[in-house]
Amino acid sequence: MTSVSAAKESRAIAFFPPEQRRLMHCHSWLLSPELDDILPPGSNILYFKSLYDIYEEDFSFRQAEERVFGEIRDDIASYPERTGLQRSLKRYLLSGHRVSMGLGFVRAELTGAARAAEENGGVWYEK
Repeated sequence: MTSVSAAKESRAIAFFPPEQRRLMHCHSWLLSPELDDILPPGSNILYFKSLYDIYEEDFSFRQAEERVFGEIRDDIASYPERTGLQRSLKRYLLSGHRVSMGLGFVRAELTGAARAAEENGGVWYEK
């Protein structure tokens, strides 16, 4: 199990009682379909995105820029290039593209260590 999967499961167990663990919803730049064109294969962000069934895109806010650069600027060329993600996103934006926020859901079924812990009466995640 990857650390992303473990984190997803542990949060579901910690915050949702079993009868509410059906679907989890996310509305974030991390689910943007455009990330497939920005990030390299094997990216942890792409792996996180692959856990969700994305059903819609929202272009109402430039969340990716806010999260990656720490602010939204009118002058895209002035964004810093300290990380690979910043360089890739800046290049993508300068080429005239926009990045949406994706809306998606993931089935919150327990697997792996989380299921084993719950089935044996153990605690998988403690706050």
